[in-house]
Amino acid sequence: MVRKASENREQQILDAAIKIFSEKGYNAATTSEISKEAGIAEGTLFRYFKNKKTLLAKIVILSSKTIGKNIIARRLGKLIEKNKDKDLKEILKLIMLDRIDLLEKNKELFQNCVY
Repeated sequence: MVRKASENREQQILDAAIKIFSEKGYNAATTSEISKEAGIAEGTLFRYFKNKKTLLAKIVILSSKTIGKNIIARRLGKLIEKNKDKDLKEILKLIMLDRIDLLEKNKELFQNCVY
């Protein structure tokens, strides 16, 4: 039960950091703001993450896995399978439109990977 609460708290902090980093950028964001957004004391944040840099590193790792495996590859496979009877030019157009949609729907995650 304690482990579950700990994992939830870590996710709470990560979600808050993603939001603050995407709004303010990494350099302008503070651990105080992240803690406030997560609804925890700043000291609690440091029990889970050594500093802001390790927090960002965790976000980048998780985002890369999520974006790469679950979002990009799966969506691309479904799109190609669904449109396999169309000509290559049309499929490429659909892929480009899908990538734009993917970026728009996951803007905060992509922003944090770029910072």
